[in-house]
Amino acid sequence: MGIPSDLTGLLLFVILLCPGFAYNSVRARRRPDRQLTSLQETVIIVTASLAALVATGVVFAIIRALLPGVTPDVRAALFSTHAYLQAHYVRTAWWAAAFLAVALLGAVGVAEAQESQWLSRSRYLRGLAAPPDPSTQSGWWIAFRPGLEAGHEVHVGCTLDDGSYVSGRLRSYSQVAEDTADRDLVLRAPITVRPRGATQAREVPNVTWMTISARHIVTMAVTYVSRVPSSQPRQPQSPSASPRQSPPPRSVPAPAPAPRTPQSPPVQAPDGP
Repeated sequence: MGIPSDLTGLLLFVILLCPGFAYNSVRARRRPDRQLTSLQETVIIVTASLAALVATGVVFAIIRALLPGVTPDVRAALFSTHAYLQAHYVRTAWWAAAFLAVALLGAVGVAEAQESQWLSRSRYLRGLAAPPDPSTQSGWWIAFRPGLEAGHEVHVGCTLDDGSYVSGRLRSYSQVAEDTADRDLVLRAPITVRPRGATQAREVPNVTWMTISARHIVTMAVTYVSRVPSSQPRQPQSPSASPRQSPPPRSVPAPAPAPRTPQSPPVQAPDGP
């Protein structure tokens, strides 16, 4: 594929690469941010664009075979481009826009499906959802990602290089694949701090977010905490309404004792002679 020299060819070249740009953008947000070379990124974009355009062309060929009267004549458009576009420019423009839209949606859908659970459990398509190799992931990604994907809150405790300790709930983190010092970790309230030499940690009041530079983190403890569903709000009670009081306990009279039946004295038998 040669580089186009005129403005029209350059514009068409960029438009045909849009599916690859969309695929690479969605894929980059869901995977560790690796520093790729220009050649590697170009190969990914061009390959994804070609795959999306070929798949969309197959769908268009099927529609063309079933409904030849409503689809553009590709043969006439290729060999008599100027005359055909003058006669059918409206229909050609609509079908070109639909072709590009389907290719874009297909590329984005494949990038989204690569992170889905059902695709990873599929017998024939699990190769498309293969997770990135651990060697291409940072320590933060390996520690945080499983808990976030499971829907848990991630609690992070960091020991800093000055001996202090900071803990809080994870808000965001750098997705750079390299474990570099030039990245930040964002924690959200409640945030507790234990200064150097102290024995107890105290919550920092009136603090919503706290950023910590990776340059000052020595060790990190990560805990997955299950999210507790919020309870239903209570109905407000009118101030004029008095609380309902339980009726006083009623006294139950004790049962009268049963009357005793008089017993006759025992009769002694007379002594024998």
